[in-house]
Amino acid sequence: MQAVRIKIRSQHKTSDGQENIEIISYGKLAEKNGKYYAMYDEDENTGLAGTKTTIKWDHNSVVVIRNGALEHRQEFVMGRVEKNVYITTGLEIPMITETKYLYVRQRENIWFLEIEYEILYGEDERNEIKMMIEIEEAEQGGYKEYTGTKH
Repeated sequence: MQAVRIKIRSQHKTSDGQENIEIISYGKLAEKNGKYYAMYDEDENTGLAGTKTTIKWDHNSVVVIRNGALEHRQEFVMGRVEKNVYITTGLEIPMITETKYLYVRQRENIWFLEIEYEILYGEDERNEIKMMIEIEEAEQGGYKEYTGTKH
């Protein structure tokens, strides 16, 4: 497995306004049968402490899987509508996600995953989200000392 730095920038548009978030985490990268996997542990700064996140992708899809304190799976495929459930202690929120834009590319040792989607929480809360994920492979000897998430 290769050490990586994972930078996630997202822009959330809701009826209440807009929120921009940037998170930097450190984890591991693996490839199997043409699919790539970046895995990292969330920390308390994300509000998801006790959760392991896996980002799985190829050139046509991106899947974000969270296991632990939070259970959730989101799959992004251009034009597809997905139903899923966000599960945390004592709470289950049904969600519907529609992928509006998906672009996956690699340049040198960095993967760029761009996703734009609409998400409907429960019955009435609709959000538009733009997310840019950069997964950068460490140079020889880099990132090995890091674990968890850095902000």
